[in-house]
Amino acid sequence: MVDQHMGDFVLALPTIFRLAEHFENGIDLYVAKHHVPLAELVPNVRQVVAYQHTRKTRKSYNQLFSFIGMLAKLPLKRYQAAYFIRARITESTFALFTLSPRRITTSSARRQAAYNRVVEEPPFEKHEMKLMASVLQTIGQTEPPAPIRLQAPERDYRLMETTLHANGVEPGQKLAVIHPTSGLPQKCWPKDRFAYVADALTECNMKVCFIGSSGDREYADELMAMMKNPDDAFFLAHKLTVLLALFQRADLLFSNESGPTHLAATTGIPIVTVFGPTDPDRWKPMREENLTLLSKRELCKCPDPRYCDYDWPCIKKITVEEALHALEECI
Repeated sequence: MVDQHMGDFVLALPTIFRLAEHFENGIDLYVAKHHVPLAELVPNVRQVVAYQHTRKTRKSYNQLFSFIGMLAKLPLKRYQAAYFIRARITESTFALFTLSPRRITTSSARRQAAYNRVVEEPPFEKHEMKLMASVLQTIGQTEPPAPIRLQAPERDYRLMETTLHANGVEPGQKLAVIHPTSGLPQKCWPKDRFAYVADALTECNMKVCFIGSSGDREYADELMAMMKNPDDAFFLAHKLTVLLALFQRADLLFSNESGPTHLAATTGIPIVTVFGPTDPDRWKPMREENLTLLSKRELCKCPDPRYCDYDWPCIKKITVEEALHALEECI
């Protein structure tokens, strides 16, 4: 089981692939509902079980009853081993209800009393993917797995092509993808700068596809309204495997540091990503080639990037000129 954050889930996939290979009878994957399409790409999985995970203030009674019903069924599965990767409070609740004799997580997990095997994360490692891979010590593997490459199902690739055609993108036409949002406002590069960069890309005969969740449409509309060439841009919100197909088709990705950036790193698309207060050494996409990180974290004053009370100089000091220079290398 992995928590609901998209970046965490993608970074956990190399560990999940390795676990699936190790257990001859396959594994069951418990994932947040929106991760199901990606989880179904993991080989040797017997079943993918979706659970609804929302903020406490947004939970409905139906979601709560569904969650309780899933917990009630867990003991019937009789799992001999249950792995919880980057475990938070929801995962600790699952751990207790499995009644598994081996409930395994890493030393960064919350509510560690729910587990009976806590694997110490290597003190010399910093990157999140390698820290998650610590659980592989329990199957005798001390080396972290290599980053993986994902391939979208053919049906999703066809759906992506149909969607692009409906938005005026012809076969073979150059396409830039921009992800201008993130889970935290202090991780978002200013909106007007994204608009400026998008216009610059359209002047290079590229179509621009803004991506995000369905809730980001208004933000994207406001951004496109700032552009000089809005007719060459459009917004796309789709399931993750269609997004994966989009990355396989597109010519570059320009983004804030976010979950889609980690997903894009499982393909060959050139990536330029803007880091704010987040530590690049810990959260950079797991790829070295065709990857440019724009970061001025040395200007960050906040002790915890989740609760930044400052004026976010670490991200605002990254200029349009720096972004365009990095993108020129990709075009």
